[in-house]
Amino acid sequence: AWDVSVNDLEPDTTYYYKVGQGEHYSEVKSFTTTPAAGNDVTIGFYGDIQGAYNRFPDAIESLKSLYPDIDMSLIAGDVSDNGHIYTDWSSIDSNFGSYLSSGIWAATIGNHDSYFDAQTFTSFFNGPSNGTYSTPRNYWFTVGDMVIYNLDTEAVYSYDPDFSGQIAKMKEVFNNSDKTYKVVLMHRSSYPLNYDEADVRELHTTFDELGVDLVLSGHDHIYSRTEMYNGEKVTDG
Repeated sequence: AWDVSVNDLEPDTTYYYKVGQGEHYSEVKSFTTTPAAGNDVTIGFYGDIQGAYNRFPDAIESLKSLYPDIDMSLIAGDVSDNGHIYTDWSSIDSNFGSYLSSGIWAATIGNHDSYFDAQTFTSFFNGPSNGTYSTPRNYWFTVGDMVIYNLDTEAVYSYDPDFSGQIAKMKEVFNNSDKTYKVVLMHRSSYPLNYDEADVRELHTTFDELGVDLVLSGHDHIYSRTEMYNGEKVTDG
């Protein structure tokens, strides 16, 4: 896999590019950067895709029909179902690769994506190298008035067995940020209904300590609703 890092892009600006080498190049593609800090940002959030590759474009289009101006999209991991099998990734590319190549996307690593040090995953979703590992398995970025930490819950089985490295980095990032909102994107849930993993669940104490405003996760495969903190409620039809 090859990757390119591009710096100093202007906010809310459309850029055009093509990919290839020699005489073989893709068609011209484009993406639009997110709005400048201080402006409203619309973010789409998706749970586990996990094999539903031919139906995922329908989900994208349905969300776009409600919110046509999505500035950035996040995925809660398990993009693949069998992350060690080539056809999973080629199916992802053929079914919704055009969406990935024409927007701003960030995904966190799920257990189905983590085979072989998640090399294929990090080739598809190559984030900034500002985390705690040699490849961008965890990292952070800012968008609008948010600082978002992409936490790799699968690291507990490999390079960060007690999450201490990522917790230390997350504390540094959040404590040094002047953004209003602190957001965590992760695959396994600290607030589970189905899977009850004590080491992941214990992360909620760190989130409370740091004043994290929002945690986005997947993995549970269960739809749930709850009251807001302190019994606050929202009106939802």
